[in-house]
Amino acid sequence: MDAAFVTIAALIVISALAAMTLRILVHCALCLTMTFAGLAALYLKLNAQFVGLAQVLVYVGAVAILIVF
Repeated sequence: MDAAFVTIAALIVISALAAMTLRILVHCALCLTMTFAGLAALYLKLNAQFVGLAQVLVYVGAVAILIVF
């Protein structure tokens, strides 16, 4: 297996678990942003550039804006 894939997958799983278990809403949102960014990195690694960039623009951007407001 590729080391980058394992690293990204571990980041996704850990940040998703943290988003579900943390109690502070801002920390949960930041972990969710990290999860979505990891998914975007996984899509970009799989040469799905459109899906990866859409993931960044729609999900990561939306969660970041939600944190600000």
